[in-house]
Amino acid sequence: MKMHFTTGIIKPYEMPRKVERQLDFSRYCRRHIALMVAYLGWDLDGFCAQNNSHNTVESKIFKALIETKLIQSLETANYSRCGRTDKTVSAFSQVLSLDVRSNQTTGVGVFEPDGYCPNEPKPTSRKTTPKSEELDYAKILNSVLPQEIRVLAWAPVERTFNARYNCTSRQYKYFFPKGALNLKLMEQASKRLIGEHDFRNFCKIDMSKNEIQSCVRTVFDVQFTKVNAGGLNSRTLCCFTIVANAFLWHQIRCIMSVLFAIGEGKEQPDVIEWLLNTELCPAKPQYSMVMGWPLVLYGCQYDNLEWHWKEGIIMECISSLQRTWVNFAIKVEIIENMMNSLLSLMPNNSTTADLNTTSILHPELLSHSYRPLKGRSVGKKIAKKKKQQLGTKRTTADDTTKQSLNEEEEEEAVENLSV
Repeated sequence: MKMHFTTGIIKPYEMPRKVERQLDFSRYCRRHIALMVAYLGWDLDGFCAQNNSHNTVESKIFKALIETKLIQSLETANYSRCGRTDKTVSAFSQVLSLDVRSNQTTGVGVFEPDGYCPNEPKPTSRKTTPKSEELDYAKILNSVLPQEIRVLAWAPVERTFNARYNCTSRQYKYFFPKGALNLKLMEQASKRLIGEHDFRNFCKIDMSKNEIQSCVRTVFDVQFTKVNAGGLNSRTLCCFTIVANAFLWHQIRCIMSVLFAIGEGKEQPDVIEWLLNTELCPAKPQYSMVMGWPLVLYGCQYDNLEWHWKEGIIMECISSLQRTWVNFAIKVEIIENMMNSLLSLMPNNSTTADLNTTSILHPELLSHSYRPLKGRSVGKKIAKKKKQQLGTKRTTADDTTKQSLNEEEEEEAVENLSV
């Protein structure tokens, strides 16, 4: 306590404010690393940073990187991501790559940045300073990240490594209740997705990009599995797993939408082949997607990455997931008990229990006037979209460039864009 000399009023003693110490980044080498990140995205606005929302995975990771002084700025971090996930979508193994501050002067991915100026050792010092261990990047970031976002491990990588372009395959899982679905029919239909195909009718085209990219992707494997132990009934949780070299925007949610319709008997399995045939179906029919929150980016594969795992980090992540699991597991059991008690009051609860629970994930299937995809109106063809895009570019070119393409050459240019 201290007394104010002019008023005589006793005020609590105020500790002087600490001045935040500025880190001299020029004293440190940088290291190009990969980070493996897991997150529960149900309450987040997607993975990618957005101008109108700070509630994204990337925004929170960028904030943590700056706060822990692992990077000086995002612009100088040489940042890349393996993939983008939509709002409410989760991930178990999202991978990022970037340049971070390092305690090392040599090693994989370590380099001296511009203006590097390390402290010179004192001439009087006879003892050699032991080589310090590398920073524990996962522990440092997890100390400031929210509980729904966890860094699982890190790996040293060469400076040329790019999280997106060096990824050899991605694996996604979509969880859903069986309901009244015909799983065998869905599995048979899904096998037609395997191989290299043009998936333009199973995605959303991002017209905001400067150029419309190719929609050709290669699916390596698909499978349906049962999650719950015990017999198969309408409440049994199932999982659809798909592995591909890369995915398009909303591709898996569109695929699941069509597969659900097949499982409900509202589409035939050959509709998959029809949608993949861009001559028979050159533009996507108008149909809605399934919900995003049951989707998980489960794995990103790379060649020759040595992940640094630590038992303490793994146990901390398990503990965090256990707290979430207990919270939801008890709630699920309470709901199950209520449902069973109500069903016991029905005269024929065996029939009533077989509800179409998938309609919650795909509301369009609730419609009694469901219209098959082959009979629906379609959006603009990719070629027309590219032609419009090409026309927009031409308006900004000079007169010589504008007159260099006649109508036939323009059509040829449009076709080349789709290769």
